[in-house]
Amino acid sequence: MPSAHALSPVPTHRVAPAPWPAPALPPYIPHATPSLSSFITAIKRKQQHRAVATAACASSAVFSSVEAVSAAATSKKTTAASSLRALVMRAKASSDEDKEVAALERLEEVEACTAEIESGSDKVFRSILHTRVALLNIQTQTCC
Repeated sequence: MPSAHALSPVPTHRVAPAPWPAPALPPYIPHATPSLSSFITAIKRKQQHRAVATAACASSAVFSSVEAVSAAATSKKTTAASSLRALVMRAKASSDEDKEVAALERLEEVEACTAEIESGSDKVFRSILHTRVALLNIQTQTCC
């Protein structure tokens, strides 16, 4: 005959706790009958709210970075446009005397460059002449 202990509905071994945390329960709604479908619906709503909140945060981050880039580009355009206007105004403001002085300075620079080129060409000519003399000396020594 089986013992009374074997027929008892209470288990004799210990049950280990679950390795994962229990899900949060939905808020209590009075006069509602709790069911598995309402529990799942509440969890899905929470997940949807979290997803919407995450998307909103990501969207705001994207829009703020776009705004920063747009502001930087706008300020650069303004700076470039203002510097271009300043250059045009300076060009209009320069008088004939300023143009004449600038032309004379450029002419003096060209004359200095021409003098350097002439002295360089004189050195090349002298070098060629010395080489010719040396070759003629070698030729006359071998012939005679």
